[in-house]
Amino acid sequence: MAMNFAMLQSEQQQVWNGYLKTGPEPMDLSLAETDEEAEIRAIEQHRNIRRCFTCGSSKQLRANCPLLRASQATSGRTPAANQKYGTVRET
Repeated sequence: MAMNFAMLQSEQQQVWNGYLKTGPEPMDLSLAETDEEAEIRAIEQHRNIRRCFTCGSSKQLRANCPLLRASQATSGRTPAANQKYGTVRET
């Protein structure tokens, strides 16, 4: 009986060793992105997003900015759409 137990234990060890040899390989971290590379990539992606110069929104550009239009309305200036070559057209 002790011999059978030893054989069974030996077979289990072989199966376990076989699993470890044929099992999944550890992840290759040599191609993983570093924190610095991730930050550079995020900055580059952020640059590619067109934003309004006035409010920073990506929903519209400066020409259609509600903050710009509101400030122009209170200051009495005409919106950029009514301007041509630096002169103000009468509306």
